[in-house]
Amino acid sequence: FSIGHRGAPLQFPKHTVESNVAAASMGAGTLECDVTFTEDLELVCRHAQNDLHTTTNINSVTFKKI
Repeated sequence: FSIGHRGAPLQFPKHTVESNVAAASMGAGTLECDVTFTEDLELVCRHAQNDLHTTTNINSVTFKKI
């Protein structure tokens, strides 16, 4: 019995397709992820907000002040 914790985070960024595929190919029978809603109410697997630069274009997006 093996669980891929957010995929294979020592090889690829957490919650990426590559990470999940790697975990499954190494024999993980279950892939654990943290699920959250986006602003437009879509479900996504995301753990920490401090690693968004590894899986998104966050560095090139301009935000408006609230």
